[in-house]
Amino acid sequence: MTPAGRRPHASNTTEWLDLLAVDGPFLAAPVVKDVWPGGLPALNKDDVGALREASNVLDASPGTRDAFIRHVLTSFLGWKSNLVGAGYVPATLTTPVPEYGTEVRPDFALLTDPDALTSPPLLLGIVVDPGVRATARPRPGTPGADKWPASFADRLAHGLRARKVPLGMVTNGTDWTLVCAPAGGATTTATWTRHTWFDEPDTLKAFAALLGRLRFFGVPEDQTLPALLAASLDRQQEITTRLSEQSQAVSRCSWRPSADSTPTTEPNTVSRCCLPRWSPPRCTRAPSPC
Repeated sequence: MTPAGRRPHASNTTEWLDLLAVDGPFLAAPVVKDVWPGGLPALNKDDVGALREASNVLDASPGTRDAFIRHVLTSFLGWKSNLVGAGYVPATLTTPVPEYGTEVRPDFALLTDPDALTSPPLLLGIVVDPGVRATARPRPGTPGADKWPASFADRLAHGLRARKVPLGMVTNGTDWTLVCAPAGGATTTATWTRHTWFDEPDTLKAFAALLGRLRFFGVPEDQTLPALLAASLDRQQEITTRLSEQSQAVSRCSWRPSADSTPTTEPNTVSRCCLPRWSPPRCTRAPSPC
């Protein structure tokens, strides 16, 4: 432990995954290690310094919240002109929800082509009031709030699927919640907080590595965030299947009846089997094989 009682920061690990508030299937540690075998990329010190300064300004002057959000998206993440903000998001990205008398209207969008507002969006975002979390429901009086029992994250996920956009973001300036809404799959949310960025620098590195401009525009298709999430889900399903197969193998190995259906072991006992990882079971008790 460090003198302050904090863990040393190990960029070559996946510990930062445990520091995020995640709900749903997210990145698998083996996938993260495959993409960044040497650890998360280092950040530019000037960029981190500017972000810290902007965060301090927000703490001192809450009215600068919107400016801070713009700084995070345009400067720190490097979205620049690919970002369109409130008042400029194409109306075609709004999703009507007539059954609840409301709609899902993004406050910002990351477009593939900044010169074409009709270009496919890569991410849609919603800005909520300070102190309001992505998992909260809209306040009473908001259109559809009384009829649609859905949080801001769930509402955005509905809009993402309707517009076939894989990623979304809900932020109040302090909490930054990534919303992943794959077609036909479960919704996942992963939340960063700006103060944790500076207390646990690897969370900031992860934020930049997953949502920075390079991840959207500078890597092969199979290295984009939606592709990494899909690969993680496949890896998790594979592990689940193998564990199930192992469990069934142990069950078959643990007890087998004799020819006259009389148990060959004493009650409440089982034979002990050696089961190597991902290998078929092998009984170690002699002389009777499993």
